Order: sequence, then C-alpha cells, then structure tokens
Amino acid sequence: MNRKLLIIAGPTATGKTSLALTLANKFNGELISADSRQVYIGMDLGTGKDLPKNLKPQTSKLMWRGKPIRYYSVGGVRIWGYDLVKPDEVFNAAFFEEIAWMVIKNTWRQGKLPVLVGGTGLYLKAVTEPLITLHIPPDKKLRRSVEQESVTELQHRLINLDKEHFNRMNNSDKQNKRRLVRAIELARNNTKVNKTLAGGEKETLLAETSILKIGLKAPKPLLDKRIGERVDVRIKQGAKNEVRQLIKQGYTFDLISMSGMGYRHWKPYFEGTTTREEVARRWKFDEHDYARRQLTWFKKDQAVRWYDITETNWQKRVVGLVREWYSKLIIR
Repeated sequence: MNRKLLIIAGPTATGKTSLALTLANKFNGELISADSRQVYIGMDLGTGKDLPKNLKPQTSKLMWRGKPIRYYSVGGVRIWGYDLVKPDEVFNAAFFEEIAWMVIKNTWRQGKLPVLVGGTGLYLKAVTEPLITLHIPPDKKLRRSVEQESVTELQHRLINLDKEHFNRMNNSDKQNKRRLVRAIELARNNTKVNKTLAGGEKETLLAETSILKIGLKAPKPLLDKRIGERVDVRIKQGAKNEVRQLIKQGYTFDLISMSGMGYRHWKPYFEGTTTREEVARRWKFDEHDYARRQLTWFKKDQAVRWYDITETNWQKRVVGLVREWYSKLIIR
C-alpha cells in the first residue's frame, strides 16, 4: 500500500497553514489542523483559524463519539480539526489521535494526500507515535484530593513517584498545576498500562506509511515581529468581542479552553483591572515564549527537514522535496 503522510510543523507565525494549503493544491491533499486551541467552536480569532469571513463549516459522514466531524473548504481544499467540541467540553491528545486517524484513512480512501499541519507538538506526536500514556484516563478522585495543594506540594508528589519525569519537564510545566497533576496520574499508572492500547491497527498503519516532516523557522527578531503583528490584527478584528460573547454564553475563565492563549489575557480587562494595551502586551509576551518552547520541542525530532522562511526560494525547494517524496513508491 502506497500510503503517505505529510507533516508541516514549527512555531507560530511561520506560515505553516499557508504552505500546507499550497502543497495541498499542488498534490491533491486535505489539511488536518494539529492545534489544541483550534478544536473549540466559537473560538476563532484568539486561536488564529484565519478562515474567510462568513465561511460556514460542512458536515462529513465521519462520526466521532456519536457526532459528525465537520470541516471547512478553502479554495477547494478541506481543512479538518477545527470546531470539534464546545469550549466547556473535554478534549485531549488522545481524542485528537482518534479523529486524525479517521480523517487520514478517509483521505487515503479518496486517493488524496493527508497534510497534518500545526504547532501543538503533542498532537503531532500522538498521531505519529504509539503513545501509550494518551490512553490513561484522568483520575477524578486524585484530582479532587490534590485540588488545594500548592505547586511545591505537587512537585514533591511527582518527584517521589517519578523523579526522572519531573526532571524532563520544562520550567513552565514544572510551575503548572494542571501539568503536574497529569504527570502524577501518568506516574501512578505507569505500571498498570495495557501495552496493547496504543498498538494494533495504528502500529500497522505507521509501519506501512511514509511520513515526511517539514519544519518552518525564522530568525527570532522577525518571528517576534510577525507574532506582534498577528496579535494586533486579531485584536483589531474583534478578539475582545469574541471573548465577551463567550462569557455571555456562560463560558468562564477557569475552563481549559478559556485559559488558553488569547483568552486568559482578557480576564483582568473584563474585571476592570487592566487596559487593552496591557492585554496586547501580555498576549504578545506569552506568544513569544510559546514560540520558543515550540521550537525547542520540534528541534528534538531529527526527522524534521527545516526551512528558514527568510531564505531565497525556500518554498520552491519545499515543493521540490515533496514532489520527489510523493512520487516514490513505498517498498517494504
């Protein structure tokens, strides 16, 4: 079976989706967004979906947990991965893995090329690697019992259970209560995991699939400038009103979705304790930090072919690489 999967990764504001659309048009592909923020319905500007105004989603025949999966069509190219759940619904990498593979297989059945594009490293990893930990469910009892514990107390809990895991975490995650609790859950369940959960069909598919990973990067000054401009555009387009509408619908800032980039920054504004200018400043600062962490994550993957978007003819070289790869038959 000649199965191919193209992945476009990299930090925010490098033009990943634009490149993915170009390649999808050239090689008869469909896009799957791997962005943990863009899965939420009604959260468009803050997450940077950048869809044409008034574009409506279409309903597919693919069903996930009793609901049809929706997609958008841009210039004749389908974009999946947007608007999967409401802002107060649970969504995680394991759920994304399920949906992504449904769409990938559906794309293959149509003789098309699936293009996985995004900056959420864990989502991309969930699709391309048999991550057993994805299938460890949240421990509600544990979460209730540690709800009032401080970051320091949670850190000590994790160190006692799995010091190696704690040492592997970045500084941001070590200070994040939600990430620490999840790490504790994984550490507690490490010896109980059924090793076949992430295997089976997925491992077979991965073994039979040729995966090409392309990464986009840019010099830090340019990336910071582009990020700042993107934030300014989103605010000008109505990010504040989008958040206001979400609040009116009953969504609160303690939700995972509303604590994300471009949303949590508005909390003090609506509480009357900060200005719009300060919201923009904090948002940009956090986006810059996020881009740095994204690049650190992706740089660990030696299979990624990197392209600097400031170099001459970089897009032409990407197209040439994809054409050469896509034209080859897989012999296993």
